[in-house]
Amino acid sequence: MTSDNIALLQLCSGKNTKHNLAQIEQQIKQLPNSVKLVLTPENALLFSDNISYRNFAESQGEGPLQGAIVEMTRHY
Repeated sequence: MTSDNIALLQLCSGKNTKHNLAQIEQQIKQLPNSVKLVLTPENALLFSDNISYRNFAESQGEGPLQGAIVEMTRHY
């Protein structure tokens, strides 16, 4: 049996997606290298109203928010 470390991030996300991404990255930077999986809350990238959710909606597999998360996974 093998074991991997998992990290659960706690965030106070809002309408500013750049700030939300920066919060996620800042917390990831503090994690030990032994962490293999990082979990975030369901609204980690955007916590707002219906209009904002529609404005920031991305197709699956494309878009700047998904791209930023992909880059973090590659870097860390």
